[in-house]
Amino acid sequence: MYSKVLLAFDGSPCAELALQAAARLAARGAELRVVAVADTPRLPFTAAGHGLHYDADQAAVAAIEKCHALLDQVAEHLSAQGIKAEMRLIDLTESRERSVARAILDEAEAAGSDLVVLGSHGRPGFRHFLLGSVAHRVSLQAHCPVLLVPGDSTRLFGCLNPAEIYGQWPEDETLQPGA
Repeated sequence: MYSKVLLAFDGSPCAELALQAAARLAARGAELRVVAVADTPRLPFTAAGHGLHYDADQAAVAAIEKCHALLDQVAEHLSAQGIKAEMRLIDLTESRERSVARAILDEAEAAGSDLVVLGSHGRPGFRHFLLGSVAHRVSLQAHCPVLLVPGDSTRLFGCLNPAEIYGQWPEDETLQPGA
């Protein structure tokens, strides 16, 4: 069984499914750490002719506030289930030295995590190429196993959503490394 689980949470529907998976592991005795990464767009823009203006300071404050609210929400959700977890906000709003994926990987390594859990938006084709994927980068570079929980959008392609299976597992069955 995994003993130290790191959940990367961004508040998306697939992150909610990943939270369910991580909570199930924590209920079975795993130590849980939840991280939310506050980040802002890499390329601020100004389009005054179109009435658009990007305020980097305001965006940073909003990102940090959102992450605090997300972590409070997760803590409340887990507490209602009798699950203790460490909450951690990683602030990348001031620094461009690390990506969100790298911040998650660094946190997992520093915490000694033996499993990283995160949702995957399941963006296909060009959208994946254009937007990139934190989940994909984490899964390729992690020092430990990674559980990617796909969001509902994967149903469009006939994929089975593993998060549905978690709710149906027998109580005596556990995830085992390498199984």
